[in-house]
Amino acid sequence: MMKKMKGFLAAAVVSMMVIFDAHAEIYQGIGPFYSLADLREKYPSARFEKLRPGWAQEADVMYEISGSGMSKIIVKLTDNNPGIERYQAKVALEKGEAAPVYTASEKSITVDWVRWIPDQPIPLQRFIVKYGQPERSDFFDENLQPYKEWTKRGLMAVLADDGKHVIRVDYSFTRAEMHKAWMDAYGFDPNESSK
Repeated sequence: MMKKMKGFLAAAVVSMMVIFDAHAEIYQGIGPFYSLADLREKYPSARFEKLRPGWAQEADVMYEISGSGMSKIIVKLTDNNPGIERYQAKVALEKGEAAPVYTASEKSITVDWVRWIPDQPIPLQRFIVKYGQPERSDFFDENLQPYKEWTKRGLMAVLADDGKHVIRVDYSFTRAEMHKAWMDAYGFDPNESSK
């Protein structure tokens, strides 16, 4: 009986380690389907500055969020409003009806990734202690800036030239997080049905 119990406990511990290891990092609770309206509610006193990167397409939206008592973050979002409006117009046309008047909403502008820019560089060793060795180390093509990446966690630490300090951290959502968000919100994952 005691051997069975020890075996069960060992299996439970290993299972918990696997579950913990597969869990990604999410900055300040900003997860998949978090909207621009949610961000404004979460940071009511912050300054929201809309950025216009040269690579941005119709649906790309980016904000720098900063304020007293917080580090600067940059959030890349997708504006789903044009797609929703086109879809509603298409459905109406198929039914032979007039397209409804669509009112754009900040609830339909959702987060793709979050970039945290700490007030002070952070020693890379702290990230290694917390997350283990990174799965990938490389340099960006455009400026040869070094970075370390924990791909299973959706975490990328961009380094100073000394390679020992983190100057910004990019958080992206893992496939598992996106699947869970779809299942929780809609009861299905459209990426699963295409397989």
